Amino acid sequence: MRYLKYKKGVSNFSLKHMNNEWVVIKKKVLQYCISCLSSIESEGVPIEQFMGEFITKGTEMFESEEIVFGEKEIVQHHIPDVLSTFIYGLDIPNAIKEFEKEKTEKHFKCLLGAYYKDVLLGILCQKEALFLAGKLHTDISLSVILCAGYFNDKLNMIAEHLDSYLSANSQKIFGYSIQSEYGRSSILYLSAFILGIFGKADAKDKVLKFCTPPHPAYIAATDNLYSDDVQIVNDWVTQLAEFHIRNSKEDHTFAFNREYWQYFPVEIITLLQLRSQKGLPIDFITHPLLKDFLPFIAQQLPIPLDETTHQLEKRILEK
Repeated sequence: MRYLKYKKGVSNFSLKHMNNEWVVIKKKVLQYCISCLSSIESEGVPIEQFMGEFITKGTEMFESEEIVFGEKEIVQHHIPDVLSTFIYGLDIPNAIKEFEKEKTEKHFKCLLGAYYKDVLLGILCQKEALFLAGKLHTDISLSVILCAGYFNDKLNMIAEHLDSYLSANSQKIFGYSIQSEYGRSSILYLSAFILGIFGKADAKDKVLKFCTPPHPAYIAATDNLYSDDVQIVNDWVTQLAEFHIRNSKEDHTFAFNREYWQYFPVEIITLLQLRSQKGLPIDFITHPLLKDFLPFIAQQLPIPLDETTHQLEKRILEK
């Protein structure tokens, strides 16, 4: 991947171009969400019922009768897969769809709650010493970043899962082509930086071993996170936003290879939330990527959870 050399300030043409690209990405993500919701409904597997039984009874294995290659079969569903289907196929797509319909603080908190379930699933996987098929270090890094901003009491637990994943897949990760990004110079580096500012030096050092030299946009952001210079902050936000848009592709060599991470630029949102926690302003940000989220980013902690999320959290943490 060829890295861009960023200049101070951004032209109106560039912002317009970025806005157009962002509109295309959002449209694609919304189509994906609608497809997910439709697919779950058409399959007829009672995923919500299964999750309810896990929450209330602790049931961890379920069966359903399904048509497989034209024949009826009894299919088993284990709880990590059930939760994965619920979170990525139902809860996050629905939260995105609802936020797009009505951009309110209530719906922003619903988004946070949906993405927090992804964190809880990572914690469950860590407790059971397993990794979900298809889950990458980029996904777990973004969960770490989300935790730092809004659920920092769970930061240790999800950081342990990232460490476990990196250690278990070290040969593969070190074998990645240096010409491709794989999140190593961006969100993996940012997760290490964030662990450092939360005083988790050992966890930071473990993650840094897997990073490549940081991308200029991420150097600018981490060096100037708490700057009181409005122009400097706008510049690094714009750089991160451009990186996010250019790296939102369904290709695991890119940092944002999942639709739900493409839609929710949590790496920028968390940094702005960290600024707000220090009493620093964020309302001067102008980039179109942040426009819909900006009014709601600064949140008091802890984030209130709905009853389902609270019960799921309790069930997983008690395992």
